[in-house]
Amino acid sequence: MRFLKLNAHCPASGFAVHDDCLYYCPDGNPSQIIACNLSNGATKLLQSECAGLTASVLSAEDQLYMRYSDYSERRMIAKLDVCLGPRRALISANHQLKCGKMQQLSPSLFDINSQTYCLQNNKSYSIPDIDERSPRFIYKGQICCITQKCGKVFFNSFPLDNQSNMKSVEVKVFADVKDALLSPHNQTHVFNHTAYISLWADDGTAASFRLLKMQLREETLEDVTYMLENTEDLDRIFCAVQDSQSLYYSATNRKANGATYTLWRLAIPPTSATDVKQDMPEPQLHQKPRSKPDVITIEATLKVGSEESPKLHKVIEVDQSSRTFLSSVIEEIFYKDTNWHESECSALIEKKNVGSKNYESVLTDYRATVCEESTEYKITFYDASTISRRFLPKAAMHLSSRNTRTNVGFAFQIAGKGLSVHKDISETSEAEEMKEREPPMKTYTRRMFKSMK
Repeated sequence: MRFLKLNAHCPASGFAVHDDCLYYCPDGNPSQIIACNLSNGATKLLQSECAGLTASVLSAEDQLYMRYSDYSERRMIAKLDVCLGPRRALISANHQLKCGKMQQLSPSLFDINSQTYCLQNNKSYSIPDIDERSPRFIYKGQICCITQKCGKVFFNSFPLDNQSNMKSVEVKVFADVKDALLSPHNQTHVFNHTAYISLWADDGTAASFRLLKMQLREETLEDVTYMLENTEDLDRIFCAVQDSQSLYYSATNRKANGATYTLWRLAIPPTSATDVKQDMPEPQLHQKPRSKPDVITIEATLKVGSEESPKLHKVIEVDQSSRTFLSSVIEEIFYKDTNWHESECSALIEKKNVGSKNYESVLTDYRATVCEESTEYKITFYDASTISRRFLPKAAMHLSSRNTRTNVGFAFQIAGKGLSVHKDISETSEAEEMKEREPPMKTYTRRMFKSMK
């Protein structure tokens, strides 16, 4: 396991990594969130509905949250719905926390006044024989904690809805990890059936950093610090977060004299084939077929530069059982996978089931931003209900109507100062008539675009 320094600055704590993006509040301001794409370094400033004094962003169970203090100095924690297209973060749930000191132990668990607060159900638990240094995490719907008693290490667990049903087993320790478990700071992250416990001292020195690995099925615990590589440049380590198959740490670089906090990635070894096979359900006879999820299919084809340039084609499916901003889905295709640094580029996007009430969206605008002395073109989708129709060209307004046919495509070509709009008719009798002749091309210049507003 090797530490990899990323080209991204971050605070010492209070940040989250979600879908390969770094999120944090600049200067602890809860009304703003910076989103930094870890693939290309591009950043966005999001406006948040939260307001108060200090704030930090965290991620748990594939969901972003904000922990902040309002102007009445009440401790609050809010569930966020981030929309990268409109660049805003909406609050879908908000809870007040009655606490003073709050220390994060794992993505969903916090130590608050010697009690264990669970973010999933907004409940606090009083667990015996533990203190703020005891590692705690959630595994298969149970709260788990590691304790020491009489020189032995125990693995304790109980269901979220039944604390009285607590089980405790002695852990098989392969190395002397008892001293490491006494570290004042720890955070635990679970990958499949393995828990990784990061521990560090108050000063955060890299020499005091330890990484423990616990196999949750076998109840074994070992020190894997010796397996870490590229640690000679680390000066201090202060925080750990989890995303996908990696751990991310906020650390200072010894070569930079510890002046700036940067983000470091630690890739976790993939799950063994044995674990995957054990997780697969056994086939059942006469099992009823599962109904297909209510999804729409989005296809995007990108071409950069000349005709000989390679094309990127992506097909994604989006569950529309709950309302989702299509702008977030579409822009992520461009935002994550491509950097357009050519003077000419084109994109073709096909959205099926356009008439869905949850996905009435239109392609309305393009913008160019300067990124490291080069121009990056982005094509953005906006939700039709969030923008006034007088800002849209007529061709785009056609897409936003409820009677729009399926399989409607839109091609935008950016060349020089002009913006060409080409509407692709759907597969109807009208489309058959259009096959024999070239569809009309309507061109909108920047001046014409401004006159529409």
